[in-house]
Amino acid sequence: SEFRTLLRQELDVEDLLRTALEYLLVKTGPTNAAVFLAGGDGRYGLGAYVNYEHARRTVEPMLQRLCDDACPRIAEEKNILRFDQVDKFTDGCELEPSASGDMEMVAVPCNHEGECLAVMYLFRGSDAPFTDEVAETVDALRGILAAQLAMLIRVHNRLEESWPDEPADEVGEDWDDLAA
Repeated sequence: SEFRTLLRQELDVEDLLRTALEYLLVKTGPTNAAVFLAGGDGRYGLGAYVNYEHARRTVEPMLQRLCDDACPRIAEEKNILRFDQVDKFTDGCELEPSASGDMEMVAVPCNHEGECLAVMYLFRGSDAPFTDEVAETVDALRGILAAQLAMLIRVHNRLEESWPDEPADEVGEDWDDLAA
């Protein structure tokens, strides 16, 4: 309920992601995190990144691969996925040496009413592995994040994309008796 209350206050996507990640990192401990938001065309884009061990520039190739290749596959999943060793994945992404090595990664599809609105990745060195309690916490929080994203999308989509018509120069019958 605490997480839900915090997120309901956010009506901007960037603020929502910042609040969600700050809260999540308090629960998970120090970690790197990336949230990719679903686009209308089935593609994903980076919405937020939290740097704990790896600066964004050092993991940029991996983030791009996660965005382009992994997100569409993870979006089809119902459960959280945990990867104990991502060395092969990071090697395939051609990461700089400072970003490769033993890492553990958790992939979190955030679904609302059967639609994946975001995919979140948490990753850190395997010397501090993710616990089962972290998985339970992330599993509980991902639905709340997805529900708030859905609400923001619904609010955004109800706005009209065009300006209203310009008022006519002629005064209509209903306006004749009004003072100027």
